[in-house]
Amino acid sequence: MWQDAENHFRNVMVIAGTPNKAVMEQWEGPIKRSFAKPSGRKWAKALVDQLVAINNIKGSLYKIYPANDPDVMLVIRKIIRGLCHHHRIATAINDKRVWADILRYPIPAYLKENMKWFNLGTNFFEYAYELTNDKDLNIHSSWYLRFYEQREFVGFVTMSENINSI
Repeated sequence: MWQDAENHFRNVMVIAGTPNKAVMEQWEGPIKRSFAKPSGRKWAKALVDQLVAINNIKGSLYKIYPANDPDVMLVIRKIIRGLCHHHRIATAINDKRVWADILRYPIPAYLKENMKWFNLGTNFFEYAYELTNDKDLNIHSSWYLRFYEQREFVGFVTMSENINSI
């Protein structure tokens, strides 16, 4: 169900990194309130299920890995598809045409220079895209998404449903 995936996405984005003011506002407001709703226990359990214990000198520390969560990646792909439509660079994109992952390596400066940048709300959401149109690589557009200053993702929309060719 989309509502569950979107709520879970919001919850993961909030706890998947060092908190800032925008993160704390979400946690102390809508997220805590959502746990009191009828589906709240299910949403809290889904969040806890994603926590991974990391042992260190002081004991266990818990981390969350957004790229390993199918619901998080489903919403990331949905956001990319929606932004394609919003910017009128493509419409009715099938989910099979979108590949996404966390940002594992810095984006080279020369690639950043060619991207169009947008910022939605202080410390909340920043994104960029480039209309790539590279037939040899099967890439229609390239995307960068950042939530709460730290949670970074990259994505590609392919020219065909053959996503394995990128």
